[in-house]
Amino acid sequence: MAEYSQPPHTGWGVNRSPAQQLKLEKVIPGAAWSAWTLKNVGGGSYLDLAGGNPANCTPLQGWNTGGQTKSSQWYLITQDSNNSWIMLQNAATFTYADLDSGSRNDGVSKGTNGGLI
Repeated sequence: MAEYSQPPHTGWGVNRSPAQQLKLEKVIPGAAWSAWTLKNVGGGSYLDLAGGNPANCTPLQGWNTGGQTKSSQWYLITQDSNNSWIMLQNAATFTYADLDSGSRNDGVSKGTNGGLI
């Protein structure tokens, strides 16, 4: 795998640009319990856990994997009966995507640490 040389992805307030839009695609079409890929509409890359590293605070990245690697596959986890929120659990490591320290400020880094995104 190529070395990751981009800055970590960051969180920003809504601006409705294609860079903030994700297309969800099932890894196994038609399967009830399939993992999903999250493809960026703007750039075409997939949300990926850098190097498939299971450590907390591992950066998330946009990677052109075509969704074929487990590190770019995610389970959509909810405990809310209205499905009004989800957690993203990585299929390779079973860690969760979150914002650094849960911050809502623009420009905060995204990584894995067991919380919400």
